[in-house]
Amino acid sequence: MKTTKMMIVSGALFMMISCDNTERDNERKEAKDDLKSFVDSVDRVADERTDHNWTDLDRRYSNLEQRAETAYMNAEEEDLEDLREIQVKYEEAKIEGKKKEFEMNEKSEMHLSRVETWRESRTTSANRNTSEDIDDTVKESIDWLEDNFEKLGNDIRARYERIRADVKPKDG
Repeated sequence: MKTTKMMIVSGALFMMISCDNTERDNERKEAKDDLKSFVDSVDRVADERTDHNWTDLDRRYSNLEQRAETAYMNAEEEDLEDLREIQVKYEEAKIEGKKKEFEMNEKSEMHLSRVETWRESRTTSANRNTSEDIDDTVKESIDWLEDNFEKLGNDIRARYERIRADVKPKDG
């Protein structure tokens, strides 16, 4: 009888520990997956557009990182290595994202300045609102701005929209 009771208590204790470990493992996996998913999205963010709020992205990352660190408290060293790799990837993604954003803004500004200069150089009011005399470089800039319109920052997009509304194509 004593042995049976001892086996029942031991089994119950084993089940409680097992459930606690499973819950902790699930919490760790979810926290790590959320952090990794966020970092992957930051890795792609500069390809999509150029006006990011890096402070908000950092704040969101910090919240997810803190959640993961809490979940991984007292974890094995090899488990913590995954978090460190994600942290390194975030810093690299942020640096690369800011670099891409800077390059895109520079390129956008160059193309927009070219189009603005062409537009301002129009002297006669009859030709000012047509695109008959667009040279190849201005055409290239307009095409680039059109192709990348969704990626442009708000300021450049607004400036280009004003030009777009004022300049009518040859055929219409």
